[in-house]
Amino acid sequence: MPDSPDPNNSAEIDRTLRLQQRLRIQAISGILLTALVVGGIASYQFYQSRQHAIINQLQKELEFGALTIGNKLNEYKNITLQITSRSRIRDMLQRYNQRQISLNRLMAETKPRLTDAMRLSPEIMGITRLDQLHAQIARIGESLPMASWPDEHLTAMVSLGLPAKLGENELLAVAAEILTTDKERIGTDLVFFDVARSVEVVERLSTRFRYANRIFFATPKDGQLRFFQFDSVAQNSADPASDGALLKRLSTEIENGIVRLPDGNNIEQTLVRVQIPDVSWQLIFQAETGLIMQSARSDTWYLFISIMLLMIAGIVITNRLIKPTVGEIQVNSQTLRALNIRNQQLLDQTLRNKRLLDDVLNHTPVVIFIKDLNGHYVHVNQAFADERDLSIDEIIGQTDHDLHPPEIAELFRANDRRAIENNNPVIIEEQFEIDGEMRTFITTKFPLKDLDGESYAICGIATDVSHIKKSEELKYALETAETANQAKSVFLANMSHELRTPLHGILSYSELGKSRLETVNREKLGKYFENINISGKRLLNLLNDLLDLSKLEAGKVELVYEKTDLVQLLNDCIEEQSAGLLEKSLKITRPEKRIDTGLDCDRSKIFQVIRNILSNAIKFSQTGGMIEVQLDDCQLESDSGKIDAIELCLIDDGEGIDSDDLDKIFDKFAQSKNRLPGGTGLGLSISREIILLHRGEIWAENSADRGAMLKIRLPRKRTQGGN
Repeated sequence: MPDSPDPNNSAEIDRTLRLQQRLRIQAISGILLTALVVGGIASYQFYQSRQHAIINQLQKELEFGALTIGNKLNEYKNITLQITSRSRIRDMLQRYNQRQISLNRLMAETKPRLTDAMRLSPEIMGITRLDQLHAQIARIGESLPMASWPDEHLTAMVSLGLPAKLGENELLAVAAEILTTDKERIGTDLVFFDVARSVEVVERLSTRFRYANRIFFATPKDGQLRFFQFDSVAQNSADPASDGALLKRLSTEIENGIVRLPDGNNIEQTLVRVQIPDVSWQLIFQAETGLIMQSARSDTWYLFISIMLLMIAGIVITNRLIKPTVGEIQVNSQTLRALNIRNQQLLDQTLRNKRLLDDVLNHTPVVIFIKDLNGHYVHVNQAFADERDLSIDEIIGQTDHDLHPPEIAELFRANDRRAIENNNPVIIEEQFEIDGEMRTFITTKFPLKDLDGESYAICGIATDVSHIKKSEELKYALETAETANQAKSVFLANMSHELRTPLHGILSYSELGKSRLETVNREKLGKYFENINISGKRLLNLLNDLLDLSKLEAGKVELVYEKTDLVQLLNDCIEEQSAGLLEKSLKITRPEKRIDTGLDCDRSKIFQVIRNILSNAIKFSQTGGMIEVQLDDCQLESDSGKIDAIELCLIDDGEGIDSDDLDKIFDKFAQSKNRLPGGTGLGLSISREIILLHRGEIWAENSADRGAMLKIRLPRKRTQGGN
């Protein structure tokens, strides 16, 4: 007969099953509760991030719109300044204010010029000119009522009015003062522009954000904000001035940015204010907060429901998968225990190796450091810490910006990136101040790589070479001082000769004339005076050269630009030097290539340069030789790119210039070793300063078949930044 079941065992089994069921329910309940909490927190964070994203997108598009409007307003201001800056306008107004001409003549002179100024921009709809008492002198085209004129045009150089509808167009008045050269206001120009482009920007923003109640503007007036909008733009609500309480709080609570305020109906409104660059206008966007955040709420609900569904699915899947895993957990726990013991042994060994490495690094005199890819120090040796008078623990986790001035920190980070990008060690000279002393280090930086060959840190080894650097700098300073002393000695020797020779001539002939005043005839006496005059002029020319050079180097020379023909200037200079050419039987070959030789320059200064280089060419050419002149088109580099220029080249018939002296001959007091002695060495220095002042170039070369070539390049038009 089979054994009957043991009721005690059945009860134990039932109790075990109920316990398992209760544990499962508790586990599922805990997971569901966790899901609700996590889902709620995640949904809240998502809602906050969506809010920020919507507001940020709104603000960026408003900033772009403000930038576009600001550029257009600045364009209007610049055009208005162009109209008022014409010298003829100032002269006529000043003469009228001084009662030198009548109002009728002023109006007759003004209207044609205002008509011509209308052509500066198709957006100009009209111009009104006022005298210094703000009475109208002349008017061309459209005009707005005085209520839309700028309030501050009496005190500001350029100011904006308020936009107003005139017929089918929206106009804006821009006022600019007309000033004399002494900054005295003698009149005002009011230019009326069609602001259709700015209206388009606001309309585009209104279309982009359909939930916007309105988009309007604000400008300060008497310590308060005055609000206005473009009449041509359709708005979802009334004129901004209609909600006075809301705008009063807006004008007092924020300067720039985002604020939420209740309107007159106690509905929360979001207002975003953006400053329009370079003008006093501000662009303001207004919409109901609920409408703006409607999409954020919808997306958040979708996210929360999705999280709940995923949690439920996860509970079901986890419940099915966990059953076969429970039996394996016990076996795996034993394996994990063995692995933990092995890992502890490896950790102990690693710590011993690290301690050994730290002892070695901290006792080496060179500076050693390791930084992660974000620039944080993860390890430094004791030498590094001693250099900065900090402990190692104080340095770990810091960056170069925490330890050094910004410019030094940026230099160190740039060198770090260079080593990582090169994927190889780089050797760099780095300088920075420690305890008030400038120190120089030769640093080797190289990337540290993991087992996959990926860089995870940057290591640097730096050696202090400050004492070596100081020795090199002292040596260089001594060499520089010696060179300067030699140049000074040569200059003083030449100057003493050049000054003594004409002075000796003046004194000698004056003494001779004085002693023979009663006996010599008038013709002979006239010859004495002529020699005194020649010596005096020679002395004056020398002093003028010194004065010109000192003015050029001090930046006190103002160029007087005028239209100049370079060929005519060259011919005048050749004519002036004809006696020297005839004395040495020299011929000059003119350029065969026909080019445009017109340019804007200071005629007298360029004539002085050509005279210097032509005089040198005559001086150093052999008797009976030939001087060649070449002209060609070329280009020069400028801040705005390549510009058109003209090149003048003079080739003499001498022995050329020593290759070591090609650059030095333009230095003060310098002369080539294989050129004839004489002169002070100032002519080419002066020439170089004049050419550089014109934003041009001058240099010397040796011709392939005969003497030296002096080349000059000058821009055809006056360049920006030129004197």
